Amino acid sequence: MNRHVLSLLLLVAGCQLINACAAEGSEAPSGVIAQTQWDVGPLLICTVTELHGEALPERVFEIRRGEATLIRESDYARLIAMFPLRDVGGGLVTVWQSASSYHIRMYSFLDGKLTVSLDAYSWSFPELFDVDNDGAPDIVLRDRVEDSRATDIERRLGESVRAYKWSDSAKQYRLLWKRAPASVRLK
Repeated sequence: MNRHVLSLLLLVAGCQLINACAAEGSEAPSGVIAQTQWDVGPLLICTVTELHGEALPERVFEIRRGEATLIRESDYARLIAMFPLRDVGGGLVTVWQSASSYHIRMYSFLDGKLTVSLDAYSWSFPELFDVDNDGAPDIVLRDRVEDSRATDIERRLGESVRAYKWSDSAKQYRLLWKRAPASVRLK
């Protein structure tokens, strides 16, 4: 069974569960779906909670320092990953799936302030590796280039790649380089 059929079956089963709960007048299952600690000097707790109502499940992302909520965002995208880049310090990476792309959002905690240091979309899961051999992880995103006139093989070759690097002066990730796809031969 291919993954698209399996995804569709899981979606239908989830909708049936929500509809059954609504028919009984009860709440659909809700709760914490992910939680991690992010040690940036103070210990921050990052939580994603799923809330079920009458519509699609809503995911609520929170970063808390003790009892104080530093950030609270909600969306209907599905959480794929959430992790700190290092054991102590570094950024927090969240990867969400919405429609046919990944939404990558990175957070930084500098000078006692929480900021979004990268907000990008990609067709593939982000890769973390040292692109320029300076010892620091860079973020690499790959995107497909679609052209209705291209053949299947040409579409696979048509890929753009973006690499992001942390900028101390800007206190956020900056585009290090972008490689456009090789020229695609169109018929």
